[in-house]
Amino acid sequence: MLKYGRIEAKMKKIRIDVKNFSLNKTLKSEQCVADLFFFDSIQNHWITYMPVNNVWAKIILKQDNNNTLTIRYFPDEIDEKEVIHKINYVFSLDEDYKNFVEKFGKDKYLMKIYNVSNGIRIMMDINKEYRIIESLLTQNTSVRMIKVMQRNLLVNYGEHIMVGDEIIFSYPDLKRIANDKVDSIREKIKCGYRAKYIKNIAEAIIFGKLDINKISDLDTISARKYLMEFSGIGPKVADLILMYAFSKKDVFPTDIWARRTIGNIYFGGREPLPKELTNFVNEYFGKFASLINLMIFYFERRDKNKLFNLLVWR
Repeated sequence: MLKYGRIEAKMKKIRIDVKNFSLNKTLKSEQCVADLFFFDSIQNHWITYMPVNNVWAKIILKQDNNNTLTIRYFPDEIDEKEVIHKINYVFSLDEDYKNFVEKFGKDKYLMKIYNVSNGIRIMMDINKEYRIIESLLTQNTSVRMIKVMQRNLLVNYGEHIMVGDEIIFSYPDLKRIANDKVDSIREKIKCGYRAKYIKNIAEAIIFGKLDINKISDLDTISARKYLMEFSGIGPKVADLILMYAFSKKDVFPTDIWARRTIGNIYFGGREPLPKELTNFVNEYFGKFASLINLMIFYFERRDKNKLFNLLVWR
């Protein structure tokens, strides 16, 4: 969503208490959902737009200290409690990670990445349909190209909406995608072979073949299996969807770089087979798998000279 104009003077301000949370680390972690937030370096705050009570709102976030998050929002007539609820949901603020240290306190590597990334949270998308479509863009490409394709998706298939005196693009309209031709989708989004998958998944959601409510009711293994019945959704994309849209904490989106990192640390330098890795993640990481996945990605990408910068791992 893109912003134009200024309406800050009309915004209502509230503050909420937060614990073990870093706004900057979370939004700079290059999670999929973080791409919908924009940093204003002059005002030193973050800006996003989201629907609240069926009204699109502008929201500004700033962390004044480790324990306080300031939220400003417009229009001011929307429900304050719903604004707080949305922020809590998006940033997983109700999650308690205190048991992490108790479980992994003797694991030197995990404690090292935990200390560096402490305060980072898994970001949830409030629009599950969009998260499914956007996850298709993450296949075999770079972080930079994902951002380009994501912007093209919003600009070409989102609705122009006024928020005060500012124009933004809403989440993409799946009907517009479904009614478009594959070649047109490919050209507009610059998404190459992914265009046919985007169209097919949009159609599947619209006609109820891909049932979002069903996914919410399934356990992780069943949900992953269900998603992978649809063309274009492999294990990694399925796990990204489950992680960022359905709050499945025990998924571990995996590509070659993830396997090599786990292999170097836990398999004596040997890259584990897919089944070996799955079993290890399930048995050792358990309900912390998604958080550890995010922390590893954040930690390893601090050095921009690392090869992790070449391929996406989100």
